[in-house]
Amino acid sequence: SKSQYQEAKNDKNLAVYVSPVNHVRAMRFNLAKGPCKDIRVRQAISHAIDRRALIAGTEFGLGRIASCMYPEDHWAHNPNLKPVSYDLELSKKLLAEAGYPNGLTVKGYMYNTPIAMNWTEAIKHMLAQVGITWQVDSLDPVAASDRMKNLEYDFAGGGWVWIWDPDLMATGLYDPNGGFNYGRSHNEKAIALIRAGRKELNLAKRQKIYWELEKVLYDNYEDAWLFWEMWPVAYSKNVRGYNYKMVVRHKEIWSW
Repeated sequence: SKSQYQEAKNDKNLAVYVSPVNHVRAMRFNLAKGPCKDIRVRQAISHAIDRRALIAGTEFGLGRIASCMYPEDHWAHNPNLKPVSYDLELSKKLLAEAGYPNGLTVKGYMYNTPIAMNWTEAIKHMLAQVGITWQVDSLDPVAASDRMKNLEYDFAGGGWVWIWDPDLMATGLYDPNGGFNYGRSHNEKAIALIRAGRKELNLAKRQKIYWELEKVLYDNYEDAWLFWEMWPVAYSKNVRGYNYKMVVRHKEIWSW
């Protein structure tokens, strides 16, 4: 686990590697109803999260600050996008402009796994610095799924794992027919790009579509993207055949 990384990397009997993984850890906004319908509230929440501190404090430094959904080494990632800045004064200003000069309360949920609970406490504390009270429940997957389906949240756990073809996540999260949308997001520009990307066969043209899609989602603060995963692995130095370059290139597929 990541908590054992520092100890393992100093063990002379172990060969320790850290590789990027095709996962994005993020938070989802309810854009259909509640305070997060206002982009200024979404901006305020996103600017109040210290992603660097989150990675250091909950991931033992093993993460890459995310700017949008596709990881930085994925062909569909738009390299022109920068991670949302950590800016408490800007966050407070945006809240005031949105009609919440004294702060506000948002409701949500997270999974009840140990690592998700760590993220919860960290983010809850960060939001409190700008006067946002996050009333968050730690739920099992079934209960969390019900909240997602019924849009019973303002700000909740999100993200995506195993990102290969870019359409699966884009459709799943942002297309009205996607399996994880349930009406919480309806961005016309994004929907048109998602459907264009699904039909396009030319890789260069398809890449441009997904770069534009990321820009559209980024500009609308459709979600609060936190970090792209990195995973450590350790082997006894007696083990032979671990090809780190191929793991970095092909991720989990090579490992399997």
